[in-house]
Amino acid sequence: MHRGLLALGLLAACGDGPAPAQPVAHDDAPAVTPRPWTCLQQAEALPQADRTVAKALCAELRVLDVPGGVVAVAEQGAVTLRFAAGVRCAGDTTPVTPQTAFRLGSITKSMTAALAFALAERGAVDLDARLAPARLASLGVDPSLSRVSLRQLLDHRAGLPDVLPDAALAALPPTQRLAALVGHPFVAPDVTWSYSNGGYVLAGAWLEAVAGTAWPEAITAEVFTPLGMTGARARPRTDDDVACGHLPGADGPQPFDVVTDFERFAFGLQATAPAGAVIATADDVLRFAAALSRAAGPQAPRWAATMLAAVRQQAQPTDRHPDERYAAGLEVVQREDVLLLQHHGNTGDFAALVAWRPDLGNAVVVLGNAGTPLSATFAAALSRIGVVPAASEAQPWPLARYAGRYGDGADALELAVDGDALTLHGAGVHARLQPLDHHGFIEAGSARTWWFVVRDDRVVALRGPGRYAPRQPLTAPTPPAAP
Repeated sequence: MHRGLLALGLLAACGDGPAPAQPVAHDDAPAVTPRPWTCLQQAEALPQADRTVAKALCAELRVLDVPGGVVAVAEQGAVTLRFAAGVRCAGDTTPVTPQTAFRLGSITKSMTAALAFALAERGAVDLDARLAPARLASLGVDPSLSRVSLRQLLDHRAGLPDVLPDAALAALPPTQRLAALVGHPFVAPDVTWSYSNGGYVLAGAWLEAVAGTAWPEAITAEVFTPLGMTGARARPRTDDDVACGHLPGADGPQPFDVVTDFERFAFGLQATAPAGAVIATADDVLRFAAALSRAAGPQAPRWAATMLAAVRQQAQPTDRHPDERYAAGLEVVQREDVLLLQHHGNTGDFAALVAWRPDLGNAVVVLGNAGTPLSATFAAALSRIGVVPAASEAQPWPLARYAGRYGDGADALELAVDGDALTLHGAGVHARLQPLDHHGFIEAGSARTWWFVVRDDRVVALRGPGRYAPRQPLTAPTPPAAP
């Protein structure tokens, strides 16, 4: 059974959660003094519409062994639910609160895209101009990228592979690291959609050159401050109310503070920050979503409306799901008659999910301090704002539907079911893949992600770091020869 569904199934059986939950505060409600209630007891005190969402969080934290998390819901731009439970760091009793910050992983990409739109709004950069050869040379990256525009980098249509940092890359001379992180185009721009962390590494370096300042300072000045994202940080710090990331350990979840966490999953390579380094609270993420919706107030910066229009009008199909399009760091998904903007982030020891209806300003965000996404909580929160969860959220595919052989010859990959995960072997790769959503999986103990390409309700290929492997047809056993 999928672990998210198992969590919902055990709601009635869970007498208490991993730690006392924090009081829920509504925008129109005074602060509430914490009481020593268990997670489920505190959830029971909520209105019925919020109770299901909160109880889902209580159950998932316990069943999935996630130390702590928070779920928040906004309706027409106003926060109507904040519910937190568990502890910031395993082995410590400091509780998660609605104001606790978590690493957002790839949700950072939409904020880096926002920085690009902010700079474009004041004429500092042209999103559709080809990248200037002279600046590419100064950055030391592949000169053939002069065929690519900044918008194509932000939309994952630059033809770049997905390069993730590792120890060997971090050991390169500084002058060679950026080129290695970005990689080399494997196809002409705009031919296909290809998710690329390296594309956002290059976009971040380009925006730094345009802004004349480092990416952390630029995104803070142009995005976080104008939107009131007061808890958002582009540089890891441990002196705030910040959760630790956690990896599975022999004695339970093993904590990593956010500085150590960045050193672990990004090998300290600051150039990767625009692709996944932002730390923020649930309220910060909801403010970002509100700015890119009809709930944006008159004080919202002009670039936000421009970015929302571009996402809605220019998003192109991905190969992950027939109903999914992508632009400017955001997935655009049609759920029946509802248009949804969303993105998920996972660094292996943090998992973050956000989705919102730009037509209404209704939004949900779920943050957890382990690499297992809190998918049942996310599905319950989506239902709370009138969105029918996707099949992969409400009832994911059995893992056996993904098992099989992908690619051929020396590049062939074999996937098999191993409990609640898949094992991947072949072509120099040996990994255990844990389910995310949208037919995505993450390597245990790593930030490397793999995605199954689904067409007409069947798996046709596997896309991973620098790989695209078509699924091989199942072959029937050869019948015995006639006597």
